[in-house]
Amino acid sequence: MDLLPNRGAVVRSITVQEVREVCQVRRVLECEATRSACSQIDADALEAMALEMRTLAVAEQGPANASLARELDNRFHDLISTACENTLLAREIGRLKLLFRAYRDTAWDRVAAKNDYRRLPMEAAEHLAIVECLLARDASAAARAMASHIRSGERYWVRHMTAGISTIKKGRS
Repeated sequence: MDLLPNRGAVVRSITVQEVREVCQVRRVLECEATRSACSQIDADALEAMALEMRTLAVAEQGPANASLARELDNRFHDLISTACENTLLAREIGRLKLLFRAYRDTAWDRVAAKNDYRRLPMEAAEHLAIVECLLARDASAAARAMASHIRSGERYWVRHMTAGISTIKKGRS
């Protein structure tokens, strides 16, 4: 939303370029946080999340599981950000978090309207890949798995945010 003089608040269109740029910055920050968190992250918390992710991956896909997936995604990425033990890095991830969660939630709302929840098990598998690398204390593999997860999310968000929506433009607004 933009505030314009003498016009009040105006809803701003999200462009594909903006989504890609946010995802690029997110990938850089979260991959570094994942790499840094690898030796510090709580293995018990990771194991508990892995169990939830495995359950989600095989559960019947629908609106209730979409809400669970969002909540689990939030907790997982927050766990990594906190465990990286770099205050500035965690703060910058936090600043971007609102944007990329808004993109994710917008895409999920479009998915819910179509009752198409195919992304849920894919996302759970992507998260599990990251968890397994973190549990193995393989920082490089964990960062690569995080990069792959963010690229996958970017493709998904762009596809679902722009499909049949005339208010989202491919160029800058």
